[in-house]
Amino acid sequence: MKRLMISLTIIVVLLAIGRIAQAQGAISYETTIELNNTTGIDASVNWTSQHRDTNYNDVALYVSGSNAWMSGDSLLKFNLESIPSSAIITSARFILTHWQPGGIQGYGHHYLYQYMCDWSEDSITYNISKFCPKGPLLASQYMWYAIDSEFNRAIPEWVVQGWVDGSIDNNGVYMGFSGWGWHYYRSSEFDDPNERPKLILTYDLYPIEVLVDIKPQACPNPVNVKSQGVLPVAVLGTEDFDVTEIDLVSVRLAGIVPVRSSIEDVNADEFDDLILKFDTQEIISTLEEVADREELVLQLTGVLLDGTPIEGNDCITILSKG
Repeated sequence: MKRLMISLTIIVVLLAIGRIAQAQGAISYETTIELNNTTGIDASVNWTSQHRDTNYNDVALYVSGSNAWMSGDSLLKFNLESIPSSAIITSARFILTHWQPGGIQGYGHHYLYQYMCDWSEDSITYNISKFCPKGPLLASQYMWYAIDSEFNRAIPEWVVQGWVDGSIDNNGVYMGFSGWGWHYYRSSEFDDPNERPKLILTYDLYPIEVLVDIKPQACPNPVNVKSQGVLPVAVLGTEDFDVTEIDLVSVRLAGIVPVRSSIEDVNADEFDDLILKFDTQEIISTLEEVADREELVLQLTGVLLDGTPIEGNDCITILSKG
């Protein structure tokens, strides 16, 4: 039992160290997703005694408001496939640009809820949406006539995090209104893209560990300090890691850029590997004073095409330094 407790303690410490190292290596991003016909969908559903099945998905303005004889609500969904599923969402902000046509006014609270049902921009209507239960309230804002130029509110990170990593179905949001009159907003079809609905996100991407093999098929990895050749390095592909997703421009070994690269299967495991060649003298120039036969760890860094950082390490043995 004592040995088990010691082992568990070591595991906990190692996990803590891993999290600290990961946090130190995070890369932060900010992106604005402007709603258009490729980045999401939106629609307005209105209720009157005669028009409960009317769909307004293709209009440049959609409505969130009510009065004594009709009401209107809006649904929006952003496509988040451009955000890596490994991203850690750190902030999210939802923005609608307001446009109040002349003579139409209103005031009251606008509420943004998580929408809980799947829907289509072409077929959603009031009669369909009314049977979908509201999800958690994400944001609200009091709007006074046409004075407030936009609905601009932070929404909880957890809901966007779930949409991104797949733990929550991305059915978008539902915007309702409690007050008097009407408020109009620019939709995804509006001519000026700067005034279309926006979702502004900040997120962190943490490095993933990749398998690095310096001088493939050689062990140990001797490096002669007088060599005028190149140092071959392989980033090994696996069932879960496709080396063709690496952004080659970003790759560095000890801060040095490779002179050339190729794709081949160096270890005969039927997975493609990325073979990189580095100028040996450039690598040597990064080293401090070391002794002959001393072992050193070289780190390879880079990013994937989706922005996710990668890193991996392997050892070299110094030969005949001096």
